[in-house]
Amino acid sequence: MTSGGPLWDSRRTRSIAPGMKVLARSLTFCGILFVVTALAPAQDFVTAQEFFGKVSAKFTTIKDYSCDFTYSKDETVSSGKLYYRAPNLVRMDYTTPKGQVVLMDGEKLQILIPSLSLILEQVFSKKTARADIGTERALRMLSEGFDVAYLDKPDLVPLESGSREQVTKLRLTRRLASEMYREVILSISKDLLIRRWEGKLEDRTSVVMDYAGIRLNQNLPASKFKEEAWPEANVYTDFLTGG
Repeated sequence: MTSGGPLWDSRRTRSIAPGMKVLARSLTFCGILFVVTALAPAQDFVTAQEFFGKVSAKFTTIKDYSCDFTYSKDETVSSGKLYYRAPNLVRMDYTTPKGQVVLMDGEKLQILIPSLSLILEQVFSKKTARADIGTERALRMLSEGFDVAYLDKPDLVPLESGSREQVTKLRLTRRLASEMYREVILSISKDLLIRRWEGKLEDRTSVVMDYAGIRLNQNLPASKFKEEAWPEANVYTDFLTGG
C-alpha cells in the first residue's frame, strides 16, 4: 500500500472556508438581532396623522373651556381670557388692549374696540358659524388642508428652550393653495390639548397663539356669550363681507 496524501484536499478546504466564515458571521448577526428584539420593550408607534386624530377626538369630549391667551403678530401682542362653549359660542375679554371684547353668540360676531368707540358686527347663519368656530370641526378642516408630520420626532420635547413644560410638536404644511397659512406648528400638551399655535402667513409673518391655564367642562352658562349693553359706539356691520 503506497503512502498517499491526506484524505481531504487542503485546496478545497481553503476555497470553502471563506464562505463558511461569512455564513457563520451572518448567523451570529441574526442571533444578536433576535436577542435584541426579544429584550427590547414593545412600543406602538403612532404616526403624526394618527396622533392628530387623537387630538381631534379629544375635542369632541369638550363641552366648554376657559383659558388665558396671548396673541402675538410681529411686534403686536395682545392678551386676555378666552371662553368657549360647544358648538359655536366664543368670548374673548382682553386685558391688552384693555376693554376690547370679541363675542360670538352662535349667530353674530361682535368686536368691541373701546379706544375707537367702534363695534364691528358680522351676522352668520348657524351652519356657517358652527363650521367656523366649532373646535373639532376646525381641526378636521386643518387635516384636510395640510399635511401633518412630527416637527422633529414623536417624543415629548420642551415647549421652548429652557422650559420644563413638555409637549409633542406637529408640523402642518399647506396642501391646498386656499389656506392662508403656509405652515402651522402645533404644540400639544400631554393631555392632548393645544398649548400653542404658531402659524406662518404667505408673507412669512409669524402669528403665535398661546393657551395657558386651560380649564375644561365647567358648565359655562350660555348667558356669558349673550350680547351686552355696551357703551354707545359707532357700529360697522358686515365688516367681513363688506355688506
